[in-house]
Amino acid sequence: MSGGCGALGVCSRGLYSCYWKHSSERKRRCACCWFSFVAVATLLSLAWLLIWMALYNSRDDMNTKAFEKTNKWINWFMVIVIISSVLAIYAFLLLLFALVQYALKEPLDLHCVHKVLLSVGLVIIFAGVMGISLQWKKEWPTVPLFLQATAPFLQLGAVLAVTLHSWLLIKSYHRAQRKASRAFILLSWAAVSLAVFLCPLLIHDFCPCLLEELPPKPALIGHRGAPMVSRHAEKTGVLCFWLGFLF
Repeated sequence: MSGGCGALGVCSRGLYSCYWKHSSERKRRCACCWFSFVAVATLLSLAWLLIWMALYNSRDDMNTKAFEKTNKWINWFMVIVIISSVLAIYAFLLLLFALVQYALKEPLDLHCVHKVLLSVGLVIIFAGVMGISLQWKKEWPTVPLFLQATAPFLQLGAVLAVTLHSWLLIKSYHRAQRKASRAFILLSWAAVSLAVFLCPLLIHDFCPCLLEELPPKPALIGHRGAPMVSRHAEKTGVLCFWLGFLF
């Protein structure tokens, strides 16, 4: 078991801090800040990927607008989705490695390459948001509808994430030496838990249109009929009626 934990610690430390043989001996004062930076970058990259999933039905419109700007027909939508997916997976893995290092009491020393790549990724996300706001503003209302439709699944994912991180919270609480730190950890956890577990109260039935805007239902039920017997309809009206009723 210790060998497995040791291999896991070496792997996470090497990929997160680029220290493969030994732990970092430097004491970083901003280690917590960089960990928060990785967490925020992960959330933003996942949200950015979710936005493009919501805009999937408008991919042809986006490709057409890009063709008008560049005069090159490329599936720009899939290119952006692939880049967003790579960025989200990269940030998520970094966050996972950081959590493993924290659980194994390894020092958190984010390598400068990761800092640069995450910063570039955030710049790309902000530039993309500005581009959508300027060139594709009419598609923004699609995102709230998508979130409303997928809210139950997102809530289940949030519950799973909160549950899996509970043991790390307990470790953080026992490691904290100040009462203020312990109180902050408990209050933060209580706020996040309440928000996650009570958010279903704000989730309503998804309907793309308002009920009061629906037109009245037709008073007469129509049937497709049987067009293949249209020649005989004049002679056998009763037969045509029953065939139309059945089909």
